[in-house]
Amino acid sequence: MDQNPYEGTWEGELQYQKGGGLYNPDWPPDVWRLTIKDNAARVFIKRDAAEDFKESKPGKYKMEIYMTNVLIFAITSGGDEDGVWVETQTFVLTQKGPDTLGAILAGAVNNTEQPLDRETSKFFYLGTGELLRTGLAMGP
Repeated sequence: MDQNPYEGTWEGELQYQKGGGLYNPDWPPDVWRLTIKDNAARVFIKRDAAEDFKESKPGKYKMEIYMTNVLIFAITSGGDEDGVWVETQTFVLTQKGPDTLGAILAGAVNNTEQPLDRETSKFFYLGTGELLRTGLAMGP
């Protein structure tokens, strides 16, 4: 059996997009690291150059590969100062070359206890960019 061509560690900066239907804060780009091994994915984020990568939603991501495309996704919930939230986060990836992936990050957040007239009650976000293969190791 051939090795999964997506195996390895992929990193890149994703730029958050503005547009109709999207939550439009002035979020700076985040650096994302995806590690893929044995048809399993882990996702890490670095929000600031001075900090280390932090794993996002440990153990929650699922992955599907079909030919040149990959879908990595997680649906989670939690609580914070605004109450209960539910979030779906997806990475849609396509091969642009042996060590380059085109990437779209799409997410939906439902803050179930916020009033409907608040902008952050229910919102979508979208980031785009490329991820480059940086190695084969798993983890941060």
